[in-house]
Amino acid sequence: EFVNTAEGLPIERSIIEELIPFIDGRFRTIPEKSGRAIDGFSMGGFGCLSVAFRNPEKFCAVVSYGAALTITAKGRNYRDEAHFEEHDPWSIVRRNTDAIRNGVRVRMVCGDADYLYESNVKFKDLLGTLRIPVDWISVPGVAHNTMGLYEARGLESLQFLEETFALAAAGKPHA
Repeated sequence: EFVNTAEGLPIERSIIEELIPFIDGRFRTIPEKSGRAIDGFSMGGFGCLSVAFRNPEKFCAVVSYGAALTITAKGRNYRDEAHFEEHDPWSIVRRNTDAIRNGVRVRMVCGDADYLYESNVKFKDLLGTLRIPVDWISVPGVAHNTMGLYEARGLESLQFLEETFALAAAGKPHA
């Protein structure tokens, strides 16, 4: 779930403090927010929203596919409710609204036959209530299926990211 787990595994810290510097140090990247995005499917969709929303100074965009926005504090990775709320996108977005609204472009893609569809719609609606722009894509007839979502809308998501990088480079995080 991309979190620093109850057992002490520093997963999010490893992404932010180790993986990003490793990639930036070895590959031709734009080693700043304007050149960085994160995406994920299912539990990874939950995780990428959590990581991007907790670290809006690091990412200009986030794309979730069929995000598992039904994860609860009873999951194996959380010490207690407070630890869960540190990583829960539902909680983070309420705490960090302005930074997210002003600095992270959000795209959500979910199949309308996905068992997680309703929770994704509710999260999209929460973002709207908080005036956080979200590029919402409902994919007809697709269940909880990575390839189905990527085949239907993956190229468009890459175009969304390309546009986001261009806007961020020009100093315009949102259009």
